[in-house]
Amino acid sequence: MKNNKSKITKAHGKYPCNARIDVDYTKSKPKIRFSYPKNGKTAKQQSESQHTINIFSLVLLGIVVLLIYLPITSLYSNSDYPSECRTEFNQYNTSTYLYTEVTINNISSNRTLNNSYNRIYGVKIICDTGEYELSFDRLNDIATKAGFNKKDSIKDATDILKLQLALIGLIFVVWFYLNKLVVKYILKQRWYQKWFPVHQAKTSRTKYYKRFYPKDLDNNMAIIPSFSNVILDYTTEGEFSDKLEKIKIREHNTVKIKKGKKQKKKVNVFKWSAKFFFKDKPKTGYLEVIYV
Repeated sequence: MKNNKSKITKAHGKYPCNARIDVDYTKSKPKIRFSYPKNGKTAKQQSESQHTINIFSLVLLGIVVLLIYLPITSLYSNSDYPSECRTEFNQYNTSTYLYTEVTINNISSNRTLNNSYNRIYGVKIICDTGEYELSFDRLNDIATKAGFNKKDSIKDATDILKLQLALIGLIFVVWFYLNKLVVKYILKQRWYQKWFPVHQAKTSRTKYYKRFYPKDLDNNMAIIPSFSNVILDYTTEGEFSDKLEKIKIREHNTVKIKKGKKQKKKVNVFKWSAKFFFKDKPKTGYLEVIYV
């Protein structure tokens, strides 16, 4: 924040979140003051709420997934994968009409099976992890599909799904509480309080520009009606520098919600307005504002 006749003054708010700001040019040195909306939360609570999801939270989520989800699912998959299998044939289903070949561990087993049923059973694959029946669907005396068809295989798939859902729930709970601790810690760090506004300004992609001339002022005041309170960079020239007295940044809109006979105010801390106050109307120069 600057004008062409005053030294640039820097100040950092204690809490890195959307804040009310007052800049006073009536003294010999510009004075900057921060305050926070009274929306039922303290400034600390507002800051913690606005930092629930941030770059540190995403990194923490990745770490939790690597430490919990991947090792457990990998262990579960490896322990249940069959290492040894053999095949058995039921004698009562054998006939001379249908021929099949089953290959397990590079060993082929040939056998003829009965074709008098719509679904043919007769091959049992026995592994160290359990027993599975191999069955065939028949269409016009042709075997059209083969695959494992036993309740045990369905149970295995269900167990894996339950495990994955349980792990996702565990990850969320662990991340939620760890994230709260991390947010509370970094918000107390002075380096983060200085770094975050600069980082937020640098990563803002869309910036808006407006130039005010004497004819654009209303009651000796220039207004940015709605912005996100991320960047407000301004330059004054001519009498706009000499006559600038104060700048006020406040939350833009207050929504009234009717509840019974009472009216409850709800503050939106993501929509703000900025007002530039002048001692009297400048006759020369201009005010340039870049904002987000």
